[in-house]
Amino acid sequence: MCTIENGNSFPSIETFIKISEILDIDINEFFNLKNKKNDTLRNDIYNLIQTSTIQELHLIKNIISDIHKNREF
Repeated sequence: MCTIENGNSFPSIETFIKISEILDIDINEFFNLKNKKNDTLRNDIYNLIQTSTIQELHLIKNIISDIHKNREF
């Protein structure tokens, strides 16, 4: 399982189905990459990013990177 999580190996379709059954997760949930309907904050941020300049994107990236670095401590 760890090698799958790390991207070092990929399960066969049969193994993938067994994993989803064991985890009691619908296979379709693995591929549902859309934001949830009530996730307005993420949608708002996504929309702001889409209209940002390249300079603003660099600043946003730096801010988020700093937040993640500080969160690890």
